[in-house]
Amino acid sequence: MKIALIVEGRTEKAFVPFLRSFLRSRLPDSMPNIDPLPYDGRIPTGEKLQRVVIRLLSGPRAADHVVALTDVYTGARPPEFQDASGLDLHGGIYRTQSLVLSLGAATAGSLIRYTLDASEPTDANGIVYTNPIILTQANDKTGKVVRAAAFLPGWLPSEVKTHTYLLRQPAALTNVPALIFTGDAGRTFYAPCGLLGIVGGTYIPVSVGAFWQAAGPQNYDEVLGSGT
Repeated sequence: MKIALIVEGRTEKAFVPFLRSFLRSRLPDSMPNIDPLPYDGRIPTGEKLQRVVIRLLSGPRAADHVVALTDVYTGARPPEFQDASGLDLHGGIYRTQSLVLSLGAATAGSLIRYTLDASEPTDANGIVYTNPIILTQANDKTGKVVRAAAFLPGWLPSEVKTHTYLLRQPAALTNVPALIFTGDAGRTFYAPCGLLGIVGGTYIPVSVGAFWQAAGPQNYDEVLGSGT
């Protein structure tokens, strides 16, 4: 087995002897042939790196595998959030009743998955993006969370990009600074694992509904809802 090892920088070059020693200790009877290929400067990324890998895996001296030793992230780039004209469409406060959101592939050939429930998009979770997303909300008290990531076979997934859109907002609020917290409801904010998940305590009935009272310091004392 032959491994083409793309090496970047002094630190990575110094690591090659340790890698050989490690493989020799683990594979004494089938030590692969390691062919270091030093790079002056940064290892290319994106489509240029893809061409380099294809070249190393082709021809009479083709390698069986290609490994890059670098601190450069060589995965897909996250999707671009855009409006119909191709301009950036950032999360924030909007007066409009709806928005049309397009997700652009920053890495050619990548597949985009997105979620609208604040869960993390993965190669097994989320909606495959094919057409622009029409964002609407029933009133001005809620919002729309869009999380998206790009996936390309043989590449690392992109980081997850998240934008929260607050629609149908009063004009007075459109220029007000906003701090928006976004996360998976059951893991970040509410029950069973969120910061506001109510643990212990007691609900005390009142004329309309009930309010929650902590029974001790081990209870959460946030009274906004019941963590559900």
